[in-house]
Amino acid sequence: MRWRAARARLPAAAYAREASLRAGSPPGPVPALNIFSVGQLGRLANNLNQLTKLAHQGRTSPLLLPCLEAILAEVRKLRRELIGLDPLGEPADAAAGEAGGGGKRGDAGS
Repeated sequence: MRWRAARARLPAAAYAREASLRAGSPPGPVPALNIFSVGQLGRLANNLNQLTKLAHQGRTSPLLLPCLEAILAEVRKLRRELIGLDPLGEPADAAAGEAGGGGKRGDAGS
């Protein structure tokens, strides 16, 4: 948060106050089905990580690596969306209302 406050040229306390007022009410609870799905996607992501490791070690086809990395990125993105976070792991409502936030951000990994 401090770097965002500095970027907005505000003291940290003032930035925190502005951000909390912009954010409105906190998001509601995550639905039980989403929690279950996040767990399932976590197990899938674990398997993808293992396959990616094997590909990096040369124990699978090198053509498989770009596909695995793309699938893993999508799984991570979906997991975050299911629990109401943007791709960087911030609450989706807060990220959308951030001053000077310009543009869509990519997946930073889990």
